[in-house]
Amino acid sequence: MPGVADHRTIDVVTHDPKREEAVLIMTETRDWSTNGELLLDLQAKFQTYLHFIQDGQLANKFPAIADKRIRIRLDCAVPPGAMETEFLGRVQADWLAPLGIELDVGVLGQ
Repeated sequence: MPGVADHRTIDVVTHDPKREEAVLIMTETRDWSTNGELLLDLQAKFQTYLHFIQDGQLANKFPAIADKRIRIRLDCAVPPGAMETEFLGRVQADWLAPLGIELDVGVLGQ
């Protein structure tokens, strides 16, 4: 799986039938640093996901879920640090919420 380091790709697209949502998943298997060095990767990955949604690529490639609500999920090897958590809060409030997109973060294996 490409992960956050590969800014150009969408890692996983799936359908959550219980919540009737299209779920776009990104993964981060690296440890978050204390100095925020992965934030630029994370920002670029979110921009790729937003372009994928807003440019109609999600609807074109996955027409069966094109009319569903959208959720972006970040699956991490370890919980995000303080800088990443703050950034994710801004992404949710400033980028995703205005578009009606939900964000959730999970830790792999938990």
